[in-house]
Amino acid sequence: MNIVLAFTWIAFALFVGELISSMTKAKIPSMFVSAIVFIIGFWTFVPDSLLEDAGISGNLAAIIVYIMIVNVGTLISIEELKRQWKIVLIVLFAMLGAGLLIMGLGSLLIGKQLAAVGTPPLMGSLVSTLLMRDAAMEAGLKEAAVVAVAVWVLQSFVGYPLTAVFLKKEGKTILEQYRNGSLGKAQEEVHEDESSALLRQLPDYWNTTYFALLRLGLLAYLAVVVSAWFAMIGINLHAAVASLILGLVGRLTGLLEKNTLVKANANGFMTFGLMAYIFDGLKITTPSILLDAMLPALVVLFFGVLGLYLFSLVAGKVLKISPYLSFSTALTALYGFPGDMIITQEVAKSLTDNELEQKELVDHMLPSMLIGGFVSVTIVSVIVASYFIPLVVG
Repeated sequence: MNIVLAFTWIAFALFVGELISSMTKAKIPSMFVSAIVFIIGFWTFVPDSLLEDAGISGNLAAIIVYIMIVNVGTLISIEELKRQWKIVLIVLFAMLGAGLLIMGLGSLLIGKQLAAVGTPPLMGSLVSTLLMRDAAMEAGLKEAAVVAVAVWVLQSFVGYPLTAVFLKKEGKTILEQYRNGSLGKAQEEVHEDESSALLRQLPDYWNTTYFALLRLGLLAYLAVVVSAWFAMIGINLHAAVASLILGLVGRLTGLLEKNTLVKANANGFMTFGLMAYIFDGLKITTPSILLDAMLPALVVLFFGVLGLYLFSLVAGKVLKISPYLSFSTALTALYGFPGDMIITQEVAKSLTDNELEQKELVDHMLPSMLIGGFVSVTIVSVIVASYFIPLVVG
């Protein structure tokens, strides 16, 4: 395929997904629509060499992964995590429950490898899905690779409706308390300095896209080196986890500003490359492979959501957080940002037409929803993926 046409086709597939998602207010996830477009393309006129034809290589995707994970590290707010510590514990415990049920009960139905390959994508991260898909491909497990992508594509269909039901129940309670005057004040947002201490010491002409990419690249390379050092002494520290840690260290020391990739105007293009790479894995699918992958994906989703539900209720009861909010924050693992923000706003609008009441609902529910999605999708999913890879390739 012509290089420009290949690039344009990828952009078209991603745009259609984004458009349908926006038009339906995320009720139909963009990943699902884009996946269908890619599959139709591969089954008709799009060649298997689409990614190479568009000039996007596997090596480029690997570079993007580590740079993006370093950038994710800059988003971690220690103060916000401390302030929302109860929600953090609930989400962590819920994710533990999901993992235990998938690997304990789900693996009895679909086998240990397929259960392992589907667990990290259930936590919501594009990066963790890519790590598991690549691990399965390297091990020659085509069906497992498709299962990883299928879980990631389908999880929003489960997450959004369930969250809407439980968050509405939480919202009704908050609204009742607000109307009878018994509702406490919502916690104020933590405001942190988002700039880089290093850049503040340098002339303005240092603040360029290339300098931002240089700093991210250096830390990503250091993460790979550190991972290799640990491997030499028998400690398994995946480069993805090292990248996350070094991103946080870079933010705390002032080497990186918050969300450096966005400041460098490079986040959009890197996300484009990563999305293209992960959907390229669908070229191996045939109708039979796709059908074979659906059952394992549904098993992972069933036991994963059941684990999130049971364990979030237990943790919420111990920490005195309502069961509705506990489960809703745990479900953010299935979609993350901006889904957590969109669904909270939609729930508030569905419960009342009064703008002051809507604001009160959002102020009380959104901080917990955002921190839930951040902990699960942004942090934990990458860590989980790095330690589940040996279960797939082994």
